[in-house]
Amino acid sequence: MNEAFYEFADLVRQSGLDYSDQDLIESLHLLCYPRSLSRVIAACQRLHDLVSEKSVFFRDIPKQRRERLERLLSLAEIGSDLSDPIPPRFLTPKTRVLSRTPLKPYSGDGPAAEALLVLPETDVDKAQHDILLRWWMWQLFEYADRFVPLDKYAHYLK
Repeated sequence: MNEAFYEFADLVRQSGLDYSDQDLIESLHLLCYPRSLSRVIAACQRLHDLVSEKSVFFRDIPKQRRERLERLLSLAEIGSDLSDPIPPRFLTPKTRVLSRTPLKPYSGDGPAAEALLVLPETDVDKAQHDILLRWWMWQLFEYADRFVPLDKYAHYLK
């Protein structure tokens, strides 16, 4: 049993989002998020920023994946109305460091999640980084089911 998943699911429900475990699994599957769920809210916030800029990459996502994406985007808002603090492992640390492996020691389990958390080295790199990241996220949303079947991901996550 993955305690991090159940702790996160409880946190989601405390925040007023009525998502079942299956809803969360399906949404996190879009990113093949690592089982640790380390910094998951921060990654969803970054994804929200990328999608909110109305990128052409996200216009034609099929309805089923669009619903999953919208759930992921809503996870970015967790915490604004909670009475208890959010466990630090789900957030970005206050001291963000430039790192190519922000989920270390869990690096490699979810490269998409890690890519959302990597900081570009300069402001000039940020625009290019964002374009590439949007394209990669779109690729994941389009083809994730082919490479990581939902049932296997659910088994891994729970």
